[in-house]
Amino acid sequence: MSDLRKKKLFLFDMDGTIYLDNDLFDGTLDILAHIKKIGGKYIFLTNNSSKSVDKYIEKLASLGIESCPDDFLTSTNATVLYLGNHPYKKIYALGTTSFKEQLRDAGLPITDVLEDDIDCLLMGFDT
Repeated sequence: MSDLRKKKLFLFDMDGTIYLDNDLFDGTLDILAHIKKIGGKYIFLTNNSSKSVDKYIEKLASLGIESCPDDFLTSTNATVLYLGNHPYKKIYALGTTSFKEQLRDAGLPITDVLEDDIDCLLMGFDT
């Protein structure tokens, strides 16, 4: 069996794992501080594309957790990585404004007009 004390990378889902809505779970700040103390790293994961990484940074800050963009891997991040290897010329995205902004900020050719020459259709969670 592997010794958890030797681990340096920790992956955490967010809503329902370290917090619920606006309530931070007991022990969350302690475990995050411990991980930093031992020289480890944690990454926050989510499959919820409705918020950008910037919005998640704000959310965690409101709960007392400092974070930066490198602390996250979201479904939108994964989409950007995937599409970076596929040179689509025109992408129509359905989802929140935050979702579309993050795609545009990554340099993807997102359009708000559904036309015949769309070569990629993305669908994300929309509140």
